[in-house]
Amino acid sequence: MTYNDFCNDYLKPLNRYANMIPNWTFMTKTQLANGYSDAESKNDTEGMAQYFSAIVCKYWGFIPYFCSANKTLAFDTCYNWIVDGIMKGLRYKRWQDPESDLSKEPDGAKKVFDRCIWSVMNQYYVNLNRVNNKIISKSLSLDALIEMRDVPEDVLTLSKASLYEEVDEYDKLENESIVDDIINTYISKKEIFKAMIVDTICYQNAFINENTKEETFSKNLVVRNINSIKKEDYYINYFCSKYKLNKNETKESVLSRLTDRHYNVVCNWLNKLIDRTLEELKSNKGLMESCYVGWYYGYEWLYNI
Repeated sequence: MTYNDFCNDYLKPLNRYANMIPNWTFMTKTQLANGYSDAESKNDTEGMAQYFSAIVCKYWGFIPYFCSANKTLAFDTCYNWIVDGIMKGLRYKRWQDPESDLSKEPDGAKKVFDRCIWSVMNQYYVNLNRVNNKIISKSLSLDALIEMRDVPEDVLTLSKASLYEEVDEYDKLENESIVDDIINTYISKKEIFKAMIVDTICYQNAFINENTKEETFSKNLVVRNINSIKKEDYYINYFCSKYKLNKNETKESVLSRLTDRHYNVVCNWLNKLIDRTLEELKSNKGLMESCYVGWYYGYEWLYNI
């Protein structure tokens, strides 16, 4: 497909939607993003489509620059980077978060989208290199993009330092949201120990390094983490605070299962429960279809069990 054909198939329909917004070409990306948020709050799907289309059109220039730098890239691959990045930015709306520094900047939404698009692009190359288990010489690296001299400033907005500092922020949020949903589902079913197992795998120390580059999952570390509740309150305080549980009731429930039994009996029970929990996660279709490979090893391991 030629670039002109690609524009006819993709850009023209986007422009038709965007043109329903008066003078949208003179609006900033942040103004368009706020317009999308307003439409979303009113369940105005037509307005959401219009503002989303306008934002994509504002980023259309990324596609020819990415593809001209890497002749092996397909136009729709770059298009998907833009769409996925914008969708990720619109999901979290960090420019509207009063606790975020971006909320104080007039172009906050633009910076959010820039970071999200770079994040999606970076994950594409991470996955590509993981599959091939080496750096693909014909692929365009992030370093190459950063060092390009003929890219307009609007296309290449992040410095190399800030790119690597921020590139995983939204993937991390995405992963945390999925993991927390799983944990809260177990909690709602009164399966506190299963919730703690998932929390330990993703947020605590459940991996050991045996003098290799590979981390190895350790059921013993999961068991040790949960058993620590018998001696100290650090983990139970964290767990109850994060998942909004009553500490006294939760601790009493957990200790009723951990105490008054032989230590080996408790450990054997927890080991079997870990195995059952991991089997449930393997068959969790929603998890397998929704997850992004995480930057934290716990996420990546959990999603590839």
